[in-house]
Amino acid sequence: MPERTRRRTFTAKHKLECWRSPREVREAGARLLAADVNAVRVTHAGAVGTLTVVGHSYGSTTTGLALQRDHMQVDQVALIGSPGVGGDAQTVAGLHLKSSQVFVGAASRDIVTIAHNLSDDILGTDTLGANPAMDTFGATAFKAESVNRGFDLALSDHSRYYDAAGQSESLYALADIATGHGDRLGADGMLAQPRHEVGIDKSKLPIFLRLPLREIPLDLVVAPEGSRTPTAGHDHANDPRRPSL
Repeated sequence: MPERTRRRTFTAKHKLECWRSPREVREAGARLLAADVNAVRVTHAGAVGTLTVVGHSYGSTTTGLALQRDHMQVDQVALIGSPGVGGDAQTVAGLHLKSSQVFVGAASRDIVTIAHNLSDDILGTDTLGANPAMDTFGATAFKAESVNRGFDLALSDHSRYYDAAGQSESLYALADIATGHGDRLGADGMLAQPRHEVGIDKSKLPIFLRLPLREIPLDLVVAPEGSRTPTAGHDHANDPRRPSL
């Protein structure tokens, strides 16, 4: 075998051996996250306070796995833009937490949170676990719309959870949560309506649609937050209604 061919063969084999599946990556990340977070209490001198983990997007899946499988010890978590919590958890109890300890923000036009339901209900290929934004999951939903949101489903809305103060509802809500004041969300008008499913009666569909779809669930996911106008002006630093956090 020519020298050039041997080098090329070795390189391909090396890359193949180093490749890890997305599942392996997120499971490894969950173990690392749990180890780091659990070490905070061990290494911290004095009281830690309210220990909160905020997981955005795939980070929420990693957070969910760390809670389920790696015994991550936290007081609460906030999951935003989540495609799923991973593992087998179907409710907050599966994360070993209570409803008052799991906060979820899902922008109505964030395509990542919508795509979860599409893959789960239509294609049947979901591998990222339950959607924490659903009412059946039992989490505390907080407002997460942005005044800059798009007119339709968009990937850009997946990155608006940290929009500048005054423009993002979720940033204001996260400040309440991370400082241990999640119980103030209601008083601050930051509680949201969770998503829910509405079943479709396939018997009322035309026959040419009814037969091909007879084995496919047709539950429609409704996001109530999408029907309201996002609010602005949320800024803890200049809010006269309440004392400083």
